[in-house]
Amino acid sequence: MKRSLMAVLPVFAAIFIAAVPGNAQKATPTAVAGKLPSAQEVIARYEQAVGGKAAWDKLHSRVRKGTIEFTEVGMKGTVQLEEQAPNKLLLIAEVPGLGEFRRGFDGTIGWAEDPQGGTRIMTGNELADTRREADFYMPLRLMDLYPKMDVTGEQKLDGRAVYEVKGMTSDGASRTFDFDAKSGLLVRLAGEASSTDGKYQVELFLEDYKVFNGVMLPTVHRQTSPVPLLMHFTDVEQNVALPDAAFMSPRKDVAPQ
Repeated sequence: MKRSLMAVLPVFAAIFIAAVPGNAQKATPTAVAGKLPSAQEVIARYEQAVGGKAAWDKLHSRVRKGTIEFTEVGMKGTVQLEEQAPNKLLLIAEVPGLGEFRRGFDGTIGWAEDPQGGTRIMTGNELADTRREADFYMPLRLMDLYPKMDVTGEQKLDGRAVYEVKGMTSDGASRTFDFDAKSGLLVRLAGEASSTDGKYQVELFLEDYKVFNGVMLPTVHRQTSPVPLLMHFTDVEQNVALPDAAFMSPRKDVAPQ
């Protein structure tokens, strides 16, 4: 369970990532009626759906608290996600019987800590993934983070129409984004993620959006692969004073990668 837990803790994680083959709840192709919008049009609509630039520019930090559940094994715990502009991140998950697991990015160094393995420093693709995840203004910067984007079709996801957008980063990481054709909101992320154990496929659904200080945020993160889990954020605070030290690695003997 140690490897599985650490593998799923990247947030939005973690996360922007292609459908997992064989999953019954993934998006399925359907006939496209009429001309598809461009990627720029889909992303622009998403930016407005989550509140728009003016609302996001008023924010500089966020703390989300809630519960985490590993649905297949019935293990439950608490989760806290701290974010600070422009690119600091700390995720803390505490599971009774396993202990506390932390994952952070201080703007330069990415790190992870667990009771069994101690603290390790991220490198390579895992560090690049975490750096993108930590972007506080990610909803406004998708075209910057994924400069090559194409709408590949209209799909059906849980009975609703979504636009599927394939994105690629400058370093070759490929991601799939599904945007609700009606609301404009991002409802599914899928693709490949990296860890010390290699690459693995992740699929994440973003659900139950609510308004917090003028911006829309999903309060439920439902992951189906590699390990089914449910994160439910019940407490969200914006513009919280967060010390820079909170995001720093417990290890002080490492240089930035």
